[in-house]
Amino acid sequence: MKTATGEEDSGPPSNGATDSSPPSSGAVPSSPPESGATDSSPPSSGAADSSPPSNGAADSSPPSNGAADSSPPSSGATDSTPKNPNDLGDDGKPRFPRFRVLDVMLTACRRDEAASSVVFAAQDHSARRYACVFAVDSLLKCRDNPELAVAANESDWTFCDGMPLVLLGRHVAKLPVSRCYGPDLMLDVCDRGRAVGLRHFFYGGADEETVTLLSRNLRERFPGLKIVGSIVPPFRNLTEDEERDVVRKINEAAPDIVWIGIGTPKQDFWARRMRPKLNAPVLMAVGAAFNFHAGKVPQAPHWMQRACLEWLYRLCAEPRRLWRRYIIGNPRFVLLILRQWLTGTPGGRLCERADA
Repeated sequence: MKTATGEEDSGPPSNGATDSSPPSSGAVPSSPPESGATDSSPPSSGAADSSPPSNGAADSSPPSNGAADSSPPSSGATDSTPKNPNDLGDDGKPRFPRFRVLDVMLTACRRDEAASSVVFAAQDHSARRYACVFAVDSLLKCRDNPELAVAANESDWTFCDGMPLVLLGRHVAKLPVSRCYGPDLMLDVCDRGRAVGLRHFFYGGADEETVTLLSRNLRERFPGLKIVGSIVPPFRNLTEDEERDVVRKINEAAPDIVWIGIGTPKQDFWARRMRPKLNAPVLMAVGAAFNFHAGKVPQAPHWMQRACLEWLYRLCAEPRRLWRRYIIGNPRFVLLILRQWLTGTPGGRLCERADA
């Protein structure tokens, strides 16, 4: 495992030492898609984020994927999201309603509210929170591994990364939901967090080069971004000694947010298990965001993202790795949703709400 620590504002990215396994609010989000959650479900039409992102960063490229979700919620939606997305409930969690899809209670919010809430929480060192970013494939993994559903339901946020989940939230649960795509949410939080000096730490990445490119690209896009360290774990479980070393290095770096990019379900289990041990206020599982922002893996063209065809692009780009997820997983998801709608199983009534 490789690590790099020490606060860096604009110099070259840290390079690392060894280890082993395996976001009040500033500028409006800039944006350019597995998220921990990569949306892999079949296309469905639907509008999304009612507040289009503006680019406060140096980058002037058009809004990314999150832009795929840029029209207001459907007229039938009941706006029960808080006027102030930074409000917390009696349980100390962000005061957003949640709605059930299969075994998981998903967070209902718009992308700008999600970024504001994370930036706010990252400034509160009296609490420890973690976020999951779920797509269709993540929900199917919960069917196969109930412990993943436990990790998602115990999280402070389980954001909707995927238009099928967004459409269910809008049209069935009648909630104002937009796509909170992990890579876009990462950009939003990095951008807004500069105004309050948030400190970021990266845990994950395929190799040291990926994290180096990720750090460089984010600093170029967001001048003044504070990256205080990184760890690139190996593709195996950490030993107890290695895990203690990871905890020590992250706590010594004193980040406000730890970004986790080791894929679902591993990153979600890691966030839940490590949450009591790490002092950072927020742990964010964002999956393939590291590879996308490092430029190692291409993203779908914007028109395909807006047309909900990102799954097709990814299938064509990586057929050997992703054919099972899309060719088998998508029909399975549709059948499970029909079953839950008709019978209330698995988990409970489809899109039953737990309002904050």
